[in-house]
Amino acid sequence: MHDCRINPLANCPRGLIAWSGMLLVFISLSSHCTAEGLNTERQLRKSVVNESFWKPHTESRNWKYVVIHHTATESGSIDQIHRAHLQRKDSQGRPWRGIGYHFVIGNGQGMKDGQVEPTFRWQGQIDGAHAGNELYNRFGIGVCLIGNFETHGPSQAQLDSLQHLLAYLNRAYSIQSDHVLGHGQIKSTQCPGQNFPLKNYSRYSPEESP
Repeated sequence: MHDCRINPLANCPRGLIAWSGMLLVFISLSSHCTAEGLNTERQLRKSVVNESFWKPHTESRNWKYVVIHHTATESGSIDQIHRAHLQRKDSQGRPWRGIGYHFVIGNGQGMKDGQVEPTFRWQGQIDGAHAGNELYNRFGIGVCLIGNFETHGPSQAQLDSLQHLLAYLNRAYSIQSDHVLGHGQIKSTQCPGQNFPLKNYSRYSPEESP
């Protein structure tokens, strides 16, 4: 019986040496692929969740709430929502300025899965047109996830990105989970859908509103 513990290559049969070499190559390739995969994943996450793009272009406002929405569609993008909202009018009959939300999170159909994009309302620190309530339009950051969460839940990438965004808004504006709410908590609507796990992100109580 051959003992290869002192020198793995000394006195070992050629077949064993060849097998050992193949094993080392396999381990090396596996390690390389794993590192490459992790690096690719990091690059992808950086491309869809990048806080440097979230900084407003003007002086920040005193935001107090985050209002979560869904599009109730299977696909969508900022541009598509913007074009649709340009066709709407407010209660006074005035046309909307465009997309009513401050952030949109994609689902892979129109935007990358988990991609977080700020809109012109966030960049310019402008009132939202998303809540159907003056208080929450004025002081609430509208975050809309692409998808119809009446029929299915958000993707894991969307939920991860939402958590990242909420953590950012908490650090920047001290918005705690008790000021994170679903659209349906302030207006008669199913938004953001029965399959959205709102309780994981919100401890909001309407009775606590000013």
